Amino acid sequence: MTTENDRTDTVGPADAEGVPDEVIAAVQAREEIKAEDPKPAWADMFVWSALWKVVAVGFAVAVGLVVVFRAQTLLRLLALSVFFALAMVPGVKYMHERWGWKRGAAVGVIYASTSGPPNSTRGQKTLSGSPQSSKPQEIRRRRQPMRLSGSGAARFLAWHRPASG
Repeated sequence: MTTENDRTDTVGPADAEGVPDEVIAAVQAREEIKAEDPKPAWADMFVWSALWKVVAVGFAVAVGLVVVFRAQTLLRLLALSVFFALAMVPGVKYMHERWGWKRGAAVGVIYASTSGPPNSTRGQKTLSGSPQSSKPQEIRRRRQPMRLSGSGAARFLAWHRPASG
């Protein structure tokens, strides 16, 4: 059978026998702090777990941004290739349905027709190491102002003269 002292959770005068005074004072101080502190015990654990989650997400975002900035050229090329693929779809579909070509062959023909002749020197480097230009030598030189003298000027003005009538 239980007594009344067994049911109470506080330290009473009957239980204080044999317990040092410092321990009783510490227990009473802890109970006073608990009474004054309105937050529940789980709040501290929740705050720390939420804080670690925020730190982890921030770190993951930072790593993701670094990866994206490092792979920026690759991502641009992939985006450009998607646009080229979408632009080729109607032509490939037409060749496949109309003439019965395989899709790979149709894609190859479209690539070949848009890339230019295979012996083109556009953008290739010469033995000196400088890229060749497809522009004539005259265009690369600095242009001189137009002089309106001689027979060329007369022909120009005659051609641009409004018709009288």
